Amino acid sequence: MDFRRNYLCFSDEELELFNKYSCRRSSLSCSEEIDALYKYYKEHTVDFIFDKVLLSDSDRIFKPKYELEYYLGLKSTEVYRIENANHNIFTVHLKDFDDLLNPSSAIYSKRIVK
Repeated sequence: MDFRRNYLCFSDEELELFNKYSCRRSSLSCSEEIDALYKYYKEHTVDFIFDKVLLSDSDRIFKPKYELEYYLGLKSTEVYRIENANHNIFTVHLKDFDDLLNPSSAIYSKRIVK
């Protein structure tokens, strides 16, 4: 819980929401997922190209500076900033999954121009 509070959430209220909706996977299950992703990466040479990327300006796990640098370097990727968002944007900043799929959604209002 300390990790969640210190790195994934900005407040106790946000932590409460995060805990309410987060999965109950074990650390072993998460580790196996990372191992499988790494294996897939090693076996496939296709690069992942995203048409749109949502980046938090306050992520405590992935440094926003380096994420921004990487995604701005991709020619066909539009980069959008979510202000004051933690690592998990789905608990506070994105309440409706349909907003993620709707290009007119407010979540896409802060485009970073290359």
